[in-house]
Amino acid sequence: MKETIRNLKKVYSYGKEYKSCLIIQIICCIVGIAINISVPLVSAKFIVNFTDSIWNQAIFMAFILLGISIVNEFKTLIIRKNTQIFRRGTVRNMQMSLGRETLKLEQSTLDSNSSGTFIQRLTNDTDKMAGMFTTGMGKLTGFLSNIGSFVAILVIDYHMFIYYLLAATILTILHYIKNEQVGKKDVEFRNQSDKVAGLTGELVRGARDIKMLFAKESFMKELDKNVKFQSEKNFEMRNIDMGFNLVIDLLKDFFEFITIVALIYLVTKDIITVAIAVALYSYRSTVLTDLMGTVSSLLEECKIFNISCNRVFDIINNKKFKKEKF
Repeated sequence: MKETIRNLKKVYSYGKEYKSCLIIQIICCIVGIAINISVPLVSAKFIVNFTDSIWNQAIFMAFILLGISIVNEFKTLIIRKNTQIFRRGTVRNMQMSLGRETLKLEQSTLDSNSSGTFIQRLTNDTDKMAGMFTTGMGKLTGFLSNIGSFVAILVIDYHMFIYYLLAATILTILHYIKNEQVGKKDVEFRNQSDKVAGLTGELVRGARDIKMLFAKESFMKELDKNVKFQSEKNFEMRNIDMGFNLVIDLLKDFFEFITIVALIYLVTKDIITVAIAVALYSYRSTVLTDLMGTVSSLLEECKIFNISCNRVFDIINNKKFKKEKF
């Protein structure tokens, strides 16, 4: 978390001139959080009124949900317009800064590293860094919004609140472990991708020299070896991801089964009504799937963001590559 906050401050310095867009985006995200907290409460009230045949109240709640949905659509439009401006400007500023710092590198440093090492950082990593302020913020907003579902559940019944909270915590911990493991493999994959990008660049720019030196076969063998190694690194990363996802999905299915059993128990003991049980059951996807998916996406976004920041700032801050001194 400290690393992410530190990197966010560094990246923000490249987008200060677009601060107004970021402020508007934050305000809209707060509105979104309020909307997502209110929707579960209003929906629960609608379900209770509908199942109890209180039609006037049910229609009134439906109108409220319609109004909230309209506000939400306009909020989404404003966010998208402002995120485009902020992201485009920030990426351009970072790419220009990284380009200037690359020109300061010693020639021996440039010669000893493939061109892909710098091309990937300049094009791919800068975009991922700026994306944390747009897609990353959206995922954070989604996470905070899902908390609203827990608030609604707590208001309705504290027994199911405790159960849902425990289940969501277990699933979130598993997602955190998964992202840590995948992140380590992602570093290896990106390093190998740099080499492939460098060889591809040399193939295009140096095609004439390769032909003149009759080096086509040897060059293609080297390219094939690196592409194969890149694929292996990608498979290793994806295998870890798929393995954890299998365990998480099976555990989620088990928790949904327990949800049904728990609700039946609460109804038979007259702790809650059938209408309340239906409302609580409708939250299972939000707290077990949506929250889990949001947390997973947010953790993955932070991991990708930090990896890209380390790669870019290795050049800008003289951490790894030597620069010329005048």
